[in-house]
Amino acid sequence: MRILLSAGESSGDRIGARLAEAIFRLVPSAEVAGCAGPAMVQVGVRPIADPADFSHVGWQSVLADAPKLLWRASRYFARARAFAPDLVLAVDSPGLHSQLLDKFRRSGVPCAWVAPPQLWAWKDRRPRVLRGLRVFPLHEFETRALRQAGADPLWLGYPGPRSSPGSGVRDLLVLLPGSRPAWRRRHAELFQDAAKMADTGLRPVFVHPNPPVALELGLPCLEPQDAFSRAALALTLPGTAALEIAMHGISAVVAARAGRLDTWMANRRLSGGPYALPNRILERLVYPELLGPRVCAAEIGQALRDVHRRVDPGAMDELAARLGPQDAADRIIRSVFFDQESD
Repeated sequence: MRILLSAGESSGDRIGARLAEAIFRLVPSAEVAGCAGPAMVQVGVRPIADPADFSHVGWQSVLADAPKLLWRASRYFARARAFAPDLVLAVDSPGLHSQLLDKFRRSGVPCAWVAPPQLWAWKDRRPRVLRGLRVFPLHEFETRALRQAGADPLWLGYPGPRSSPGSGVRDLLVLLPGSRPAWRRRHAELFQDAAKMADTGLRPVFVHPNPPVALELGLPCLEPQDAFSRAALALTLPGTAALEIAMHGISAVVAARAGRLDTWMANRRLSGGPYALPNRILERLVYPELLGPRVCAAEIGQALRDVHRRVDPGAMDELAARLGPQDAADRIIRSVFFDQESD
């Protein structure tokens, strides 16, 4: 059996790796290929595209590189068709996977989407590709919006890596300006300046899934597992990184400085409420959110000082419970295979 497993960015790669392990447990003879980063490749997925090629966020970033992105997507789709999968399983990355899934569904290939578009964050968004599609959201609160959009959502738990608070020395202020190049360029210096202004006495370090160099802007650059085990405080963009920080029991501030076009689009299309996943899941503001085009280093630094060493263990325990069963990846894969067999 040939399975196309596709992830378009770093957090999706980590979830994809867990899904691939579940596939091989259920069907050891399966041939799995797709858009695969280091984590997926390590567990046996054959890469026919690199998630780094599609790692963009925000309209300004996408428009700036539109010709290159279209060429890369076209090349990937051709390789995916040549692979001739019996099943397509996409992970996150709506910009890439809306087109990919639409093409294979039109060809009659069974498809499913893990971490589908986060419709809860948008005003009345109903992508056509979701109609009748089996989707597996990462969080239970997402199911209502997905169902209203015509999808067939089934929440079985959070399939990504789980973490628990460490017990060692905590002497780091970890900075997570994102893995996508455009947003990392926009936020790295801002986050570094905010760390200096916070003056917490902690040693600031940058976090990157695969550090290309030992230093970034003069600061050490560490992999997540090395940084989080020693982190006392974090400064992060919204998204999966904020959730990973929370699972490690780390105090944090969530911040982002969007460009003018992204801000204009957000004001027109985004819904209200918190955007950091820990805040949304727990339905209260556990982490301060500083989002907007005028967010400055001094404001972020003050927020870091305010939350330093202030973490609610009860909230972190509640968050862990709301992520659902630990074997969510296996549950998702069993559901995908059983659905395919019944079609």
